[in-house]
Amino acid sequence: MKNTILAVSTEKQINIGDYIQALAARQYFNNIDYVIEREELGFYEGHSELKLIMNGWFLHNHRSWPPSNKIFPLFVSFHINSTAKKILLDKISIEYLKKHQPIGCRDRESVILLKESGVDAYFSGCLTLTLGLKYETRIKNDKVYIVDPIIPDINKNPWFLLRLGVEVLFNYRSLVRISNQMLLGSNIKNLLKTENFINIYSKTFSRKTLINATYVNHQNDLFRKKYPTNNELLNHAESLLKNYAQAGLVITSRIHAALPCLALGTKVLFLEKANMTKASSCRLDGLRDFFNVLVFDKKGASTAIFDKSKLIDFQNAPENKSVHTPYLTDLLNICSDFTAS
Repeated sequence: MKNTILAVSTEKQINIGDYIQALAARQYFNNIDYVIEREELGFYEGHSELKLIMNGWFLHNHRSWPPSNKIFPLFVSFHINSTAKKILLDKISIEYLKKHQPIGCRDRESVILLKESGVDAYFSGCLTLTLGLKYETRIKNDKVYIVDPIIPDINKNPWFLLRLGVEVLFNYRSLVRISNQMLLGSNIKNLLKTENFINIYSKTFSRKTLINATYVNHQNDLFRKKYPTNNELLNHAESLLKNYAQAGLVITSRIHAALPCLALGTKVLFLEKANMTKASSCRLDGLRDFFNVLVFDKKGASTAIFDKSKLIDFQNAPENKSVHTPYLTDLLNICSDFTAS
């Protein structure tokens, strides 16, 4: 039986969060013999049986579900997205899931869906909560990483745009760097968008923090060319984790930057967009409680849970919650027992 982890390089855009989840699973194996694509689980016909921690977001390719009977799975941190629940809750899938119950789910909505279908399920939280097993460090610095922030729309009032254009001229070099790091590009339209972002976020964070931060992107079209193999994608994900582990503060809209930071003991603020789609909001049911959250609407960030008299920087950012700790302990035990058996 070969030790296996999930990869997700078969989609149009690579989301490095999928590889951060793969690193979380990799911690529990002494070695990895095989990497299998999430979207091809039902097509596996190799000679060896595969031992696989089945964590993550499911599913796009409905023809590849359920997985091959040569895959021996542990279902933890399993998410049934609203876009895929029709196939994942059909008769054939439910019969398969019952063979491998109880099913540990990444979110509470997936638990409800499975229980309503007669499957024994529980809320496990996300496996990335255990990344401290390998990647936690006591070495910390004052760097701030802003990972895929929510970019507000620009007010198209001509006088507002004129004022914004003047601000762009005064802050040109910094804005070019930030805009390029966010992969927006440095034409005038995107520099206006970046300055508008800085202005709105300055209601919550010190401008110095925003200007000096390193901006990181977790999902884009460039990853496929820049990191053409799963091994290179895993290495890139690992380098990000090591940066987050030493950071003073991470500000992000990505759950697979935010959850690892909880595991790594790094202060993290989760950015949530008001009025999310069902496909987005269903992922957060239960996980949201783990974070200090800032909700962004058309007027900017809601800072109701923080001291409004202080702008946030890495020194005065609120300490992380500890709500996730019991789930972390259970995940460590469940996955360790699975890989040791």
